[in-house]
Amino acid sequence: MSDENDSTKQGDFTWSGEESARDIPLPKRISRYQVSRLIGKGGFGMVFQASDDLLARQVAIKVPRRLPSPKADASKWHAEARIAAMLDHPNIVPVYDVGSTDEFPFFVVTRLIEGIDLRERLQQRRPTVAQSVQWIIEMADALQHAHEKGLVHRDVKPSNILIEKNDRPWLTDFGLAIRDIDLDRNSERKTMVGTYCYMSPEQARGEGHLVDGRADIFALGIVLYELLLGERPFSGGSSEQLLENIVRAEPRPLRQLDRRIDAELERICMKALAQRLSDRYSSSDEFANDLQRFADSHHTPDFRSKSPVRTDNESLEVESVSEEPLVVPKGLRAFDEHDQGFFLKLVPGVRDAQGIPEVIRRLKLRMESRVPQDSFRVGLIYGASGSGKSSLVRAGLVPLLHNSVHVAYVEANAKHTESRLLRLLAPLADEPQDEISLVQMMASIRRGEAASGKKVVIILDQFEQWLHAHPIMNDAELINAIRQCDGINLQCLVLIRDDFWMAATRFFHELDIHLVQDVNSTAVDRFELRHARYVLSEFGRAYGCLPAHPATLTYEQQNFIYSIVEAVAENGKVISIHLVVLAQLLKGREWNRKTLGNFVGADGVDINFLDATFHDSIASPHHRAMEVPARAVLAELLPEVGSNIKGQMKDASQLREVSGLNQEDFDQLLESLDGELRLITPTAAILDDPARDSLTDDVDAGPSTRYYQLTHDFLVRPLRQWLTRSDQQTARGRAKLRLQELTQYWRRKQETRFLPSNWEYLRILTLTDASRRNPDEQALMTAATRFHSYHWITAAAVLLLSGIGALWTKGRVNERMIAQETKFGVERLLASDTDHILESITTLEPIRDYVAPALQAVISDPKLSDDEILAARLALIESDPSQTQPLVDKILTSDAEQINLICERLQIRLSESVSSLWQIVESAPEDDPLWLRAAFALAQLDPVNERWNEHVERLSTIVVNQGTPLVVEFAPGLANIAGYLSKPMERYFAPPHSDQVRLNSAIVLSKCLQPTHHVTLTDLLCIATPEQFEQLLPVAEMLPSNVVKALKLELEKEATPNWPSAVPPATSITQQADEIDAELRREIEHLGGIAMDSFAMCQRLPLERFAGLSERLGRYGFRPQCVRAYQNETATHVATIWVRDHLPWEFTQHQDTDNIDEIQSKMRKQELFPADVTTMVNAQDGRNTLNYGVLWTGAPAAMIDSRIYLHLTEDEHEREGWGPLADGGYVPKSNLKTRDQDGQDRYSSVRWRTAFHPQSQDAWNDAPFSYQSRNLEGWQQSDVRINPVGAFDEFDVSYSAVWWKGGRMQSKTLDRMSSQAHLHECHALASENFRPASISVVYDDRVDKLVAASVWHRPFVSNDVKDAFASRHANAAIALFRLGAPDSLWPYLDAKPDCRLRSFLIDRMAAFRTDPAAVLQQLLTETDPSRKFSLITALAQFQPEQVPETVAAQLRQKMEDWGTQDPSAAIHSICSYLCHKWDWHEIRAKIETAPSPSTIASHPMPGWSRYQDHILIAIFGPVEFPMGSPGHEPFRDHHREVPRKMIIPRSFEIGAAEVTLAQFQQYKPEARHAPDYTRNENSPMTTVNWFDAISYCRWLSEQAGIDEDQMCYPPISEMREELETVGYITLPDDFLERNGYRLPTEAEWEYCARAATTTPRHFGNADDLLPKYAWTTESSTRQSQVYFHPIKQLIPNDFGLFDTLGNVMECCESSSSWNLSKSVLVDDSVETKRWRSSLNIFRGSAVFYVPTTMRSAKREEVRMDAQHPYMGFRIARTLPPRPVAED
Repeated sequence: MSDENDSTKQGDFTWSGEESARDIPLPKRISRYQVSRLIGKGGFGMVFQASDDLLARQVAIKVPRRLPSPKADASKWHAEARIAAMLDHPNIVPVYDVGSTDEFPFFVVTRLIEGIDLRERLQQRRPTVAQSVQWIIEMADALQHAHEKGLVHRDVKPSNILIEKNDRPWLTDFGLAIRDIDLDRNSERKTMVGTYCYMSPEQARGEGHLVDGRADIFALGIVLYELLLGERPFSGGSSEQLLENIVRAEPRPLRQLDRRIDAELERICMKALAQRLSDRYSSSDEFANDLQRFADSHHTPDFRSKSPVRTDNESLEVESVSEEPLVVPKGLRAFDEHDQGFFLKLVPGVRDAQGIPEVIRRLKLRMESRVPQDSFRVGLIYGASGSGKSSLVRAGLVPLLHNSVHVAYVEANAKHTESRLLRLLAPLADEPQDEISLVQMMASIRRGEAASGKKVVIILDQFEQWLHAHPIMNDAELINAIRQCDGINLQCLVLIRDDFWMAATRFFHELDIHLVQDVNSTAVDRFELRHARYVLSEFGRAYGCLPAHPATLTYEQQNFIYSIVEAVAENGKVISIHLVVLAQLLKGREWNRKTLGNFVGADGVDINFLDATFHDSIASPHHRAMEVPARAVLAELLPEVGSNIKGQMKDASQLREVSGLNQEDFDQLLESLDGELRLITPTAAILDDPARDSLTDDVDAGPSTRYYQLTHDFLVRPLRQWLTRSDQQTARGRAKLRLQELTQYWRRKQETRFLPSNWEYLRILTLTDASRRNPDEQALMTAATRFHSYHWITAAAVLLLSGIGALWTKGRVNERMIAQETKFGVERLLASDTDHILESITTLEPIRDYVAPALQAVISDPKLSDDEILAARLALIESDPSQTQPLVDKILTSDAEQINLICERLQIRLSESVSSLWQIVESAPEDDPLWLRAAFALAQLDPVNERWNEHVERLSTIVVNQGTPLVVEFAPGLANIAGYLSKPMERYFAPPHSDQVRLNSAIVLSKCLQPTHHVTLTDLLCIATPEQFEQLLPVAEMLPSNVVKALKLELEKEATPNWPSAVPPATSITQQADEIDAELRREIEHLGGIAMDSFAMCQRLPLERFAGLSERLGRYGFRPQCVRAYQNETATHVATIWVRDHLPWEFTQHQDTDNIDEIQSKMRKQELFPADVTTMVNAQDGRNTLNYGVLWTGAPAAMIDSRIYLHLTEDEHEREGWGPLADGGYVPKSNLKTRDQDGQDRYSSVRWRTAFHPQSQDAWNDAPFSYQSRNLEGWQQSDVRINPVGAFDEFDVSYSAVWWKGGRMQSKTLDRMSSQAHLHECHALASENFRPASISVVYDDRVDKLVAASVWHRPFVSNDVKDAFASRHANAAIALFRLGAPDSLWPYLDAKPDCRLRSFLIDRMAAFRTDPAAVLQQLLTETDPSRKFSLITALAQFQPEQVPETVAAQLRQKMEDWGTQDPSAAIHSICSYLCHKWDWHEIRAKIETAPSPSTIASHPMPGWSRYQDHILIAIFGPVEFPMGSPGHEPFRDHHREVPRKMIIPRSFEIGAAEVTLAQFQQYKPEARHAPDYTRNENSPMTTVNWFDAISYCRWLSEQAGIDEDQMCYPPISEMREELETVGYITLPDDFLERNGYRLPTEAEWEYCARAATTTPRHFGNADDLLPKYAWTTESSTRQSQVYFHPIKQLIPNDFGLFDTLGNVMECCESSSSWNLSKSVLVDDSVETKRWRSSLNIFRGSAVFYVPTTMRSAKREEVRMDAQHPYMGFRIARTLPPRPVAED
């Protein structure tokens, strides 16, 4: 084992808050210890292996990497190490010694453990469950030993657990991790010690004073969790998020992730991971004992090689796992003893060994105990309304109590609690008594004179009803009775809502009982979010909305559950009753984003539930018909106004009367409200039903009396809102509601303050029908009539008595009336909810001046609530400007509804409020949480202010990072500033932002955009995710015509090449102007050139002006790229190209070429490389001499290195020029051939080494015809140079040129044109986004003019750009379909060489909610095979339940017919795939076993046939295709994937899938494979080398009875003998003409893998589609282990082949060496002599490799005798030529 792998043996990987510590060089000695090597290092220390010279043993020495600070007390370090040395346990690494030297002030010497740490062991392979449990038992025992010695480890983690070679675990790093906190104990900067992901909550909170041995238990629980699942329970995107999750989040139960884990083992692990210290194991010994009991009593099979998700091809042991019972929903009723089978799993918290939740266990022990100190007299269970208190007791606690306990369960109410209780207790008396009081009865139980010696436990549920009716408890009968409870024979447990806590406190005070939490007081809290998600999922399964196994939840279903639980959460927790309502509301619906959009917030759930039940279109017709009588009954059962307790009981006859129904219809109504919807519940028992005797109480009524009340308190508020919502909309309705409200108050206490005011009286009198008033309402109006008549008559009489006196009296009467009106009006205002505050304020307008003092008093009253004070301020704002700022301040703490209300009133003080809010917006810090609300208010008050331009960026950033429910609330208000906000919000619509941010952006934009914004809508729809798409499509549907037109234009766009932008370096001094100035541009054009933004070009530039013009262009970032000198009459000119890439450059001239290497070295030091070479004639001493000009530039992006050679002779050229450079990977960039005065040819060249290493061809002085014939398909020209007439004794010009194959640029060449014609064509190419790469101009004296040639380049369109366009087009096509243009979709489903768009459509039609019925209808009428293939593939992406049953039945029959009879291989395979996806196992079995079709597929469509259990795909040749990969394909191997045109001259068959383990074992049962990675016999055969594969082919040929002269391989025994004798195997020369089974050639394999496509993968290129077609590392990893998958589970390609990419690599036959310089190659032979060392070709990549290797052109070369786990193969055979039909 290498040092690198050993580095974790004893390394410390503890994190601290310090910066990185220093590494310590390997010392020779530490004290007496001779150091041999470094074992490992971590955040705290470094560990060395050393030899103890004194005791002659190997040891490990740990040295801190951060030495103690000067303030640290080194003696404490030594003291603690000595304590650690005292630990003596067989599983704790012993400390041998501690010491210090000058170099090492502190070090620890321990035993050297030979092995690896648990972290590395997990990376290598997963241990079995039994092994994991045993290791944790031993570690817990070791920790217990340490804890007993007073030591806490604080850093338990896998890297601190060493696994010796004999599998013995050792706990290490004691005495070091324990005191890391003291490193800088006195420093100002505190550190947090421990590894974050293994910290306990108290460590994560920094509560060092609370850290004890239970922190180690928590960490060990995390290790156990990781051992069982292969993942940790807590994660986070940052360290802060991780710590927050440890503190706040509950770990997900193990069985939710893998249902095969034993429930008891889950309980033990989850108890160790309890958030609360008190819920955790109190000692490691207790933890170890529970694990040991589990190990002794449970069989722990190794299930790690089995997947938790069953497939039709796998036979897993999932069925052997006992399924937990499903939840049986009961609507809003509490669960009871009949539900105990499933109820306990719904209770949160840790569990004991029997699986009982801790909260129930504690109560059970105290209620069964008859020892006073272990029991209690009277206990309390409290929690929010709807938190599940009743269910906890009735379904959880009571069924588990011992039979020595008798339970008397009573639902308390205001009047009958005592009589109900007495009726239940009386039968317990040993001697029946006719007259006995409750106090006497309970006293006799206390004395042991009743209940046959059993302990009696009285449970008083809904006790708040009794408390509400008894505000004065002195000497109440029930109080006196409960005082008899002693906790021994008699005990009482009361259940109340937490908002009655003060009343409960008074109750227990009267009993003289002190409440002690977790002793006689138990809180039932709301659910944590994780548990809420689990409970909602369980209800979803019960209703059939979710699959039975949690592991099979789709991403959308998981996202739905997360989002909707977040939506109903309040302060991070969820009331359980809301989950019940949610589940009932959502039953029968799809659990997806669209459904989620209708339900936001807890209140919304309640109202939506009632609407959906009775009113909405989705309600059943029966319920809609019952809405009116249901409203009447529910209204009758509502409690009085001001009370939220359900306690209003009414008998059935009374309810029938208010419903107005006959008895039969009324019984149906009761059945719906009670039996089906559970909105009401009967309160009287059926006395002759013995099953109800113990837990159901009676009312004081006869057996035929039926009483009903609301099922739950939580229904009161939403019911009241729902019932009155329509009345709130009209004046008549509001008058009716006000009469009902006043009647409730009047009925309780007949005081004049509850009579309507003058104005209210008149309004009620005129707007309500007296005949419809009930007696109480009529009594109120009668009293009001008397009251107001008396006052009006009195006032009139006084007016009649005297004039002045009358006036005076009138004033007094008015004052009294106004005072009364003021009082009533203020009271009404303060009682109004948000929806009615404005209405109440309006009624105060006539008496505004009189009301103001009363409202000021309200504001000053500290006893009043914030909402009441807010109402007063809103009423005062019109007359009191001082209320403006308090209202602005209130905005900052209000929700959206309140902010809208406040803003409506602030319109009165608009200027002041807007000014104040802008001050907040412009001054609040970035992280101020109040900022958003201030901005939201401004959007209502000042939406058109230009100042928004400065703040919308911040606003958009803050909004998109909020929770989605909050964004939904704020979005409509933010639409007021749509003109400012839309553009910034659009920036968050696309990647790389998270899904939630993108969705939030879409929600806001859906409110900001209008249908007229069709261009923006189209652009956003084209890049939208499915969730975003659903938000925006409704906007487009408002005015679809414009959007449809824009979408069609989008589909006409084509991907275009993009040149990379050139960014100037930081030191560049280029001008800021983007464009060349006009004067310079005109000068270039005058010289026969072009000046563009990206390049410039000149044809006739005098040499002496070259430097000056280049310098001027350099100010704009241009530099020369190509410089070619030529003689024009007597002057030297240059044809030049400049490019704008800001690189440095230099141009040098050389007459002496011998020193070119020296110059080249000098230039390289300046980071300048040769770019071009030219020659110039220099007149000297009457002679023309030849000078060379060399252009040097900085390195362009495509170049790795560049070299030049000059003036080499023919003999030197290969030896010193191109030969060595070619060996070094250099290819020609620019060639120059000259002839000196001695007639000797001289060669010069610039050669590049590039990242993509293309093939190359070059010419030095080709004649025109030869030059033009070399422009071959697939080759791109990179350089051209015209040699003048006569330069090499020719009578015409000649050419020097370079071509590349495999580069990243496509080229176009302009050849031998006059300079004017050439310039015209140059403009044309520039308009097509081409840029010049090379230019050459010469004077042609034959035509007496200049002629020019040039090469132009343009980047190939990248795969990323093509993917982006195809993605946009897919969204556009689906949007058109959804907007009513279905015919725009189908044509894009045709098979094409570039199939990206088609693949995106196939993938997205389901996700973007295309109507599956329409898809199916098109499929049934489609005749084109490629479209049929696409449509079937698209349908397979739907869930079967999305398709109507009749339609599914029709499709099912078609799948069977087509899959078994259609001759097309693609149709056969895709039908099999759909049946697999839809779990139609019987149909798939028929398809997979069907005989070969009777008809032959039409050429060139591949057909299929069967031999034994192999499906073979028939390819009818000859075929031609482009093999290899183009130079611009990402991640290509430039040496192995050379592009060429390939012809396969024969017909052949190839396996539809890889040979499986089961198939191979028919040939060789003992065949060696990779069992660690292969879970199923239908997985591919693995670990095969070439000899194994061809042996199987030979055996299969023998099974088929193929003649020996048609066998492709010799007999197996002969091959083995030949290989052992001579070291090679000889194959027949006519190998590819024989029809025996064989391996495919790699040309055959690639042709079939591509399936007539030219994209990198047969489906296109997009990585996010890859998992649908290929098994990758990510999709093949389970619990940190990579597995091979059964064949035929993913989408096949268009030829019907499965798994050509991923899973295993496939062995191919090596073809004979190809001449790659040829334009077309023929696959007609293979290597016939195969040595052991011969290289075989493997194709398709494997799950062990990164996804970028999964490309059709990817090749791997492996020795013939090599065997690796990822090696597999598929079979092939040559077919005889197809008969040609005679005319």
